[in-house]
Amino acid sequence: MNCPKCGEHIQEKTKFCAHCGADLVKANMELQLQTLEKANALVAERVHDFEEPADVQVSDKIYVGFWFRALATIIDTTLLQFVVILMILPLAIVFSGLMARLQSPVVGAIGVCVSLGLAVMVHWIWYTVSESSKWQATVGKKMLGLKVTDENLERIGFSQANKRYWAKVLSTLPLLAGYLMIGFTGKKQGLHDRLAKTLVVIAD
Repeated sequence: MNCPKCGEHIQEKTKFCAHCGADLVKANMELQLQTLEKANALVAERVHDFEEPADVQVSDKIYVGFWFRALATIIDTTLLQFVVILMILPLAIVFSGLMARLQSPVVGAIGVCVSLGLAVMVHWIWYTVSESSKWQATVGKKMLGLKVTDENLERIGFSQANKRYWAKVLSTLPLLAGYLMIGFTGKKQGLHDRLAKTLVVIAD
């Protein structure tokens, strides 16, 4: 091996150079540090080449990925379960009483249909009204600091929120493929976002 200071050939296990007296351990560390500084300077130069020009405006909004949105959905679904149960329980008691009195399975079938219809309506209102409101988010999204916007980062109206809601049916089929698109699109849009022209971003 050669001495990092003078370049003269030395034996491998020698601690000090016989020619210039340099501490070989210290000299090697200084040489590695110089190499690292050169590499950092080269990386900084390359990064500078890819920086946005000063006159280009880059949005400070952060598009929200799959897992944060999934967590928001879990929160909303849990809360919705409580809301639906509280609304349907009185109906279940009423229809059970009617079915017991009239001894008619038709009454029970009507009760089931009314309960299902009410559950769907509550779910629909929960998403469409909240995402088109000043919140621009469901309770779950609000808790995580997220909001729904159009592609210009503006508040969406009820019509667009409604379109987004029903487009989720297509995102569910097949095998949640429309939702999985969130992880592979530039602006983290699912199929329903693409169809409704919406985004989910970090709230201000």
